[in-house]
Amino acid sequence: MIGFWTAAEVELQARRRVFMAFVATSSKGSPGTPKARMLLREDGSQLGTIGGGIMELNLLQNATKALRQKDFPTRLQRIIHRSASENASGLICGGSQINVLCLFDPERDLATVSRIADALRNEEDAMIELSPSSFTLKSSSSTLSGSSSRLTEFGNDWIYQLSTVNPRRIAIFGAGHCGRALATQMVLLGYHVTLTDPRNDLPCNDRIGNVHTVIPSSASGCCRTLRHWELTAVVVMTHSYTTDVEALCEILPYRPAFLGLMGSPQKLAKVRRELSETGLSEEQIASLRAPVGLAIGSDTPEEIAVSIAAQLLQENNLNSLHEPDYADHVST
Repeated sequence: MIGFWTAAEVELQARRRVFMAFVATSSKGSPGTPKARMLLREDGSQLGTIGGGIMELNLLQNATKALRQKDFPTRLQRIIHRSASENASGLICGGSQINVLCLFDPERDLATVSRIADALRNEEDAMIELSPSSFTLKSSSSTLSGSSSRLTEFGNDWIYQLSTVNPRRIAIFGAGHCGRALATQMVLLGYHVTLTDPRNDLPCNDRIGNVHTVIPSSASGCCRTLRHWELTAVVVMTHSYTTDVEALCEILPYRPAFLGLMGSPQKLAKVRRELSETGLSEEQIASLRAPVGLAIGSDTPEEIAVSIAAQLLQENNLNSLHEPDYADHVST
């Protein structure tokens, strides 16, 4: 999300307007999900997507016209992905989605967009709010119960809230070949990535682009720095058996949303025995997922990264992907 708002900030600073579309809600079958967003610049270049196909082409054409208009009121777009529908999108995949459409102007919106970009860069807990009459950023300790956005409708009015806290988060302990490959993969999937390793001679900054945080720190130091443990998946893949155990002893008391460890069955059995001798509870040790990653016969660091990313996506999405009624859509 930080790249999205930074791109908007760059355009507004250059005195150019930008058109934005956010998928606020969706139902089963919809190609657009509430994680999706799209930005259109005055030069016609696009960043992001709201689902693709003829639906997106039509929106881009309308967005191009809006960028040439004097004004464009912030509005909701309700579309249904079936041909015989009043608000048909042109797609026939089924489902529906509600998009928030808005036009940002340098004179009116640059200050707010810059505050949003700063909040994202500084990892502040804040809430972006869009409505037909306002565009603001408010301080907040809420992460919308793990969701990144919420649309609330009351009568003919509505408000769309978007948290600056990315609910998709991963902390990787170990910045070797596998750790760097996993960090790169998770950045591509839109995760907030923390990569940590106590060694100072690793080429992390030169080899990985867009990793949000690289901490040359001990496991205990990183644990004290990390926030939002309830949203964070943790993967341990340090350079040695000893440092794996040390990291796990530090991590387990924080009860992360997911905890995985890379290694062979023989190593993992020994790790569990040693953890039980440290005074950690059986419940804590049982939460360890090992070996981490789906069993796809992966061998190289890049393949291992794909297997772990697939497991995390499966954990996050299997039971919640495209449910008919999202908890983040409220009508009053």
